[in-house]
Amino acid sequence: MNKDKSAESIVKVFNPEWFRLFVYLGLVFLNLSGIIITLLFGGDHILTHENPIYSLYGTYNLCVFFDNPPATYVLPFLWSLIVILFSIYYYLSSIQSYIQTKNAFPKKNVAFYKHRRFILLYILLSFCYFSTIFAVQPTQSMFMHSLPFAFLIVSLVVMGFENALYYRLLFKLSERESLYITLYLLLFRALSIGEMIIVANGLSEHALFDVFAPLAHIAIPIIDQSWTVTAVFLPILHSVYLILKGRDKKVSVQITFELSKTFIKV
Repeated sequence: MNKDKSAESIVKVFNPEWFRLFVYLGLVFLNLSGIIITLLFGGDHILTHENPIYSLYGTYNLCVFFDNPPATYVLPFLWSLIVILFSIYYYLSSIQSYIQTKNAFPKKNVAFYKHRRFILLYILLSFCYFSTIFAVQPTQSMFMHSLPFAFLIVSLVVMGFENALYYRLLFKLSERESLYITLYLLLFRALSIGEMIIVANGLSEHALFDVFAPLAHIAIPIIDQSWTVTAVFLPILHSVYLILKGRDKKVSVQITFELSKTFIKV
């Protein structure tokens, strides 16, 4: 932050990439907190085959660590912090997209920058809706408990693809980097389709397949855990890579506050 007394202005430079990194780190911290609290203080009755999550999906996904005290005393507060971080990221990225829409070259990229703001808004609303998962227990309504989780999965899928395509347009990538993004998107797409099929099977009134069939019982945990790695952990490495390369500075947002006026620069 720079303060110019002669002009009575304050200049702040914000880097959206850092806030995106904080969002993903917040997701990791949230899940670790839920796992640790549940395993230490939740009781042995939670991780049993009678658990409704296990009965529905055939595996213990992360939801089982969100549903019971004392985790429910802590996790809603942690989740609210993640929503705040993503709200800041959404605001800064919307400013980016607005200015890049005006300066985009070639012009075919204008549509992407325009749509990006709406994509980010959908992700933000999905993050807000996920708060419902702490209010509705599986024993009350499995459908209403699982639906926010389904929206979160879709939002993380959309965010992964959106960021990969966005940075491919924004930066001059090497052949190796372009190849990596292509392979990442192919793997992420395949795992996301598998994860959505698993969730759709759980939400469906009539199951699409038996989650306890031998092949499904082996495949579901592998798909679920692999998807988590590609949806959360790899994006953390992507952000760290961009920051170490100094590319995050290209998308920084400079906001100047001068008396009653505010000037925004990218």
